Amino acid sequence: MSNATFVQRRSFWAPVNPLSASYTIDVHIDSCKQTLTGAETISLVNHSSVPLEKLAIRGGLGKGSTFHLRIDGQKPRLTPKPEETDTDTPILVELSDPLEPDGSVEIQIDFQRPFPALQYGALMLRDWHPRLWWGYPTHDDFEVRIGVPEGYQVVASGRMDSDVGCTPCGYTYRGYGVRTYGVVIARDPEKA
Repeated sequence: MSNATFVQRRSFWAPVNPLSASYTIDVHIDSCKQTLTGAETISLVNHSSVPLEKLAIRGGLGKGSTFHLRIDGQKPRLTPKPEETDTDTPILVELSDPLEPDGSVEIQIDFQRPFPALQYGALMLRDWHPRLWWGYPTHDDFEVRIGVPEGYQVVASGRMDSDVGCTPCGYTYRGYGVRTYGVVIARDPEKA
C-alpha cells in the first residue's frame, strides 16, 4: 500500500502506513512522591503525499497528570483537553498550518504523572509518555535520559549509551525502530 492511502480515525486522517517519529525524552522518577516528570520532544517528518492538519497524542495522561504541549512555542488547540481524558483516549492536536509533504514539525511536551507504589521493589512502565497515535503500532526512534533515585537501577527498551553511561542526570538509552518503549526501575539489591 502507498503512504498516500489514508483512513479516517476519530476526526482526523492517518496514513495507512503510519509515519515514524523520533522521541527525545528526559524523565525523572521520584519514588517518594510516586511521580514521573518528563520533558519530551517529538520530531516528525511527513513522508506521505498528503498534508496533515491534525495529529493525535496518546499515553502518559490520566487522573492526576499534567500535560503542556507546544509547537513552535505556541499552544495548539487540543480536543479533548488533557485533564478531561484518560490514558486510552487520544488527544487531537490541531496544527496552525498543515504539515505539508516532506515538511517537519517538532512537538514539545512537558508532563507529570503519578505512578502506583513499587511492587517488590520494582516499577514497570509501559505507555508512560505522550506519543503520536495513528490507530495502530509504529516503530519509532528514542533517546531517553532516565533519572532515578539513588540506590535504583534501570532496565529500558534501548541500549545504554556507553559514551554517556550513568551521569548525575541519569542513564541515557537509545532505541531505533522500537514499537513500545518500556522502562523498569528496581532497588539495587546491593544497596537495599
